[in-house]
Amino acid sequence: MSIKLPPPPGAYSPTYEAQRNRLIELYSNSLYEKGQDVGIYAPAKLIYEGFYGQFKKTTSVSPAATNTAYAITFDTTEENRGVSIGSPTSRIVVTEAGIYNFSAHFTILSNNSSAKTVYFWFRKNGVDVSASTFLSTSDINGGHMASGRDDFFSLVSGDYIELMWAADSTNLELHASPATAFAPSGPSCMLSVMQVQ
Repeated sequence: MSIKLPPPPGAYSPTYEAQRNRLIELYSNSLYEKGQDVGIYAPAKLIYEGFYGQFKKTTSVSPAATNTAYAITFDTTEENRGVSIGSPTSRIVVTEAGIYNFSAHFTILSNNSSAKTVYFWFRKNGVDVSASTFLSTSDINGGHMASGRDDFFSLVSGDYIELMWAADSTNLELHASPATAFAPSGPSCMLSVMQVQ
């Protein structure tokens, strides 16, 4: 089914514009169900909703050895659609192809006053992603430091991303904060994933 619009006049005409818009509206209403599909002048539900996930590590962890790569595991799924925790639980797996934004946030606790550097990076399907390392350094005894990074990945169904970390000292941890009388608990790592294309 197609729509036939009246031929446009030589100069702008408000009457022609109103007539054309009314024909388009009537045609649109015959094709789409209000509230279910995208329609003109109607509150609409988007047909494409995208895929996403938000995952947390709710426990603290220290590196067992210095300058050694470890994969961050996740234990909680907050929200997800088409993105999930895999096996092992360090893997974040997508079910649909697309470009995804991975947004990672960490809380680091320094356990002494010596300078300590933490390395974070991404792995895709078990292979380190080139130029993805970011660093944080702390020398505050008992002090917390927040760190985070976003990156984009082109993925196909079944691909997975892992967050890796290492440190040049064992006197620190990815720290999960307990609830207090005035604030809720906080994860040691939170990862948000959103399909952007």
